[in-house]
Amino acid sequence: MAGSFNIFYLSQEPLYTKEELLAINDTIQNSNTTKPEPEKYGAVQADKKSKVSLILWLEIKKHLEKLEDFIYDANDNFFHYDIFDISDFHYVNINEYDEKNNSYDWHVDCNTYGSEEDLKLTCLLNISTEPYDGGRLHLSGLDEEGQELIFKDFNMPGYAIIFTANRMHKVEPITSGKRKTLSYWVRGPEWK
Repeated sequence: MAGSFNIFYLSQEPLYTKEELLAINDTIQNSNTTKPEPEKYGAVQADKKSKVSLILWLEIKKHLEKLEDFIYDANDNFFHYDIFDISDFHYVNINEYDEKNNSYDWHVDCNTYGSEEDLKLTCLLNISTEPYDGGRLHLSGLDEEGQELIFKDFNMPGYAIIFTANRMHKVEPITSGKRKTLSYWVRGPEWK
């Protein structure tokens, strides 16, 4: 959805088929590099109730060529940020929401480690392989039409969405089933 605020960039159709999502999930499940999320990682002071694990881009990159193309296309044609290339040694987050680990309150994605780079874009891919209810993604600054578009499409497996990393967002509680997303943060030079 274009506009003066560059609110979000949503795939118009699923980037991945069910078979491809099963292969992604299988790679995650069988990876030697998957690890739990460190305690001081992620959004600061957000009420996070989801299970999060990390996996190296290198470990899963053979499955993420479409997502990588989608990220560069979004930036080249929509956001126009100064960004770094995706590194094999960056981690991606795997977020699992179910009836127990069911939500993530309003937060901003940010770099809390004090480095010479900043997070520019938040990239989410719905890698769910089973049905779920709830788990609606909300972005701040959107009207009802924009929220409905995100709900209709991004809640479907295989869809991807990208938005600025400094935009407030949340995930509503899951009421049944399991919602699973892959998150990647595009980095770039420090904001000026």
